[in-house]
Amino acid sequence: MLNSIPLLIILMFYALICIFILLFNNLHNKKYLNYICASNIFVIVTILLLLASSSLNDIWIMRGLTSTAFICGIYFGYIALCNLLETKFPLWLRGIGILLLPIDFFSFSFLTPFSVFLHKIVFMTVFIYFGIKILKRKHNPASLCLLAHVNILFPVLQFGLFAAFLLKTPINSFWGNIIYTVQNFGCSMIYVFIAIEQTKMTYTSEVSSLQTEALLTENKFKEFDEISRLKSDLFTTLSHELKTPVNVIYSNVQLFEQFITVNNLESTIDYNKYLTSMRTNCYRLVNLVNNIIDINKVESGFMDVKLINYDIVPWLEDVVSSVRSFAILKNIDLLFDTELEELTLAYDLDKTEKIMLNLLSNAIKYTPTGGEILVYVSKTDAFLSVSVQDTGIGIPEELHDVIFNRFVQNKSALHKNHDGSGIGLALVKSLVELQHGSITIDTEYRAGCKFVFCLPFVTIKNVTSSLPASLDDNLFVEFY
Repeated sequence: MLNSIPLLIILMFYALICIFILLFNNLHNKKYLNYICASNIFVIVTILLLLASSSLNDIWIMRGLTSTAFICGIYFGYIALCNLLETKFPLWLRGIGILLLPIDFFSFSFLTPFSVFLHKIVFMTVFIYFGIKILKRKHNPASLCLLAHVNILFPVLQFGLFAAFLLKTPINSFWGNIIYTVQNFGCSMIYVFIAIEQTKMTYTSEVSSLQTEALLTENKFKEFDEISRLKSDLFTTLSHELKTPVNVIYSNVQLFEQFITVNNLESTIDYNKYLTSMRTNCYRLVNLVNNIIDINKVESGFMDVKLINYDIVPWLEDVVSSVRSFAILKNIDLLFDTELEELTLAYDLDKTEKIMLNLLSNAIKYTPTGGEILVYVSKTDAFLSVSVQDTGIGIPEELHDVIFNRFVQNKSALHKNHDGSGIGLALVKSLVELQHGSITIDTEYRAGCKFVFCLPFVTIKNVTSSLPASLDDNLFVEFY
């Protein structure tokens, strides 16, 4: 009859180990911890079967089941080692293991020396094999080396017990159980420690990778900012360098016109044709340069908004009236309509003027002879809404989402006679948004093109209204 108290102590010990590994692996999720936990569970089953067998007078079936459960625990120990080493469980070992299960089931009761040989020599030799395999690996961490030594040392002690069995030395089987218990416990704790190390290494690697990625991203942002700044500086420098000679040329054109008038030279050669061409191209260059300078100011954050309180409705009508002569040249009807007679709000006259002139210039440019342009002012919620629609060639649907981006141009055949810089609408959008407004293209309008911009109903206290400057200079620059 077995002494059940030591077995119960071992049983409780293994139960605590299993609970600890299960809770621990819930955080770390390592397969080899699952396998070593399964190995410990089979040890618990072995002890329970031993106790049951003892109470049933050691009948051979219970003894065979006890031995089978013990071997299953050893097999799961092998699988845990294979998973840790990231190697497959050898096929020959699987075959031998399956073959030995029924053999040991019967031999444990009817051929005890052979069963002891299997338990103490054959199965323990496999542990030694794995231990040597670990030690042959290069650059092993200390925890893995310790696991290898445990799997070599304790099987060697089991060899000693087998030698004592052969010599018929009276050694209690309890000590064999103790040796295997200590071996399994030691391996279980080492597995836990290895899991902690691997998790720590994984987190360290991930943190290092994230830090490297963050650093690369930061460097890319810095590089992008530097490129953007250099590009902006280049555009600004080029713009100013272009503007100076253009102004000089235009001044000379004006002097030349005065000289022709004073000296009555108009009848000799058609000077006006050449002067008009020079003046027109000067205006185009000045318009391009001004747009580049303005859009770079906006992007760099140096564009100031100067809001004043002013009745915007009659002012918008004046702007439309001032460009009507350019529409008449193409026999285009330019109409102005409003549902508001007057509305005083705070807005930047200069920037709103540029918005209107750019939209009207595009409308006149792309509307064929005999077409119509309508500017309509209305109230939408808390915003003033101004729409500029024409019966021109329109904008393709695929460009609707990107038309306000810089350098986006309509490359259709109908637009080839009116090539632009692709900056105007991008500048318009920026100027509208500077005043906390918005601008869209009406995708439902099919008769041509329709832009709608909105400005919020805002007034500023203690700011006196002032009359806007003359539109003449801006008109010539925008429409020629």
